[in-house]
Amino acid sequence: GRVTSAVLDQLSAKTKTVQEKDPSVVVVWAVHFPPEFPEDDDQLRLLEGERLIGAAKELRVSHILCGHQHKWNRYEHG
Repeated sequence: GRVTSAVLDQLSAKTKTVQEKDPSVVVVWAVHFPPEFPEDDDQLRLLEGERLIGAAKELRVSHILCGHQHKWNRYEHG
């Protein structure tokens, strides 16, 4: 998988709409491929995943859920 501008723009716009309606809502994104993972096989990670992580941080997305992994990873806001 790859992060495309069209999908990321749409996901970001929907997130902003939800947050504007209710700032207390917790937003969770779900994607198939993990955007980043230490010691990960490049064939299993989301290409250009740093763009997804950056957008999630900017929009204060609480969690990103993804497949292909059997362990967790934490992306710190910062």
